[in-house]
Amino acid sequence: NGLVYSDDATTMSDEVFGTGGDPANLKSGLEECSWNKINVVPGLGDSNEVATGVIEVTIGISINGSSDSAIEAAAITAVNAQLGISLPGPYDYVLFSLEDCYGPDCGWAASAYINSWN
Repeated sequence: NGLVYSDDATTMSDEVFGTGGDPANLKSGLEECSWNKINVVPGLGDSNEVATGVIEVTIGISINGSSDSAIEAAAITAVNAQLGISLPGPYDYVLFSLEDCYGPDCGWAASAYINSWN
């Protein structure tokens, strides 16, 4: 649909990893709350990164009207194809950011799995 997340990749990298000096980011929050038992680091410097720890993919389905599980599956397929791996590959955690919430399963701001990379 041409829908794109409003923040650019550099801003997303800063908000997740603090790469631009953001003092309150996902990395700092998780590390502080876990007493440094969780160490959040960007990806492996893959050539597909458009900013530190961030890649962009286009999924082959419309997010408007698709279920959250279909969107997740399409995103995983797109990442696997772009990076040439099968997620999780070398990563412990993977975060997907969507432009907005659409479809019949909408109503969530975020989702996570317990004891899983996704």
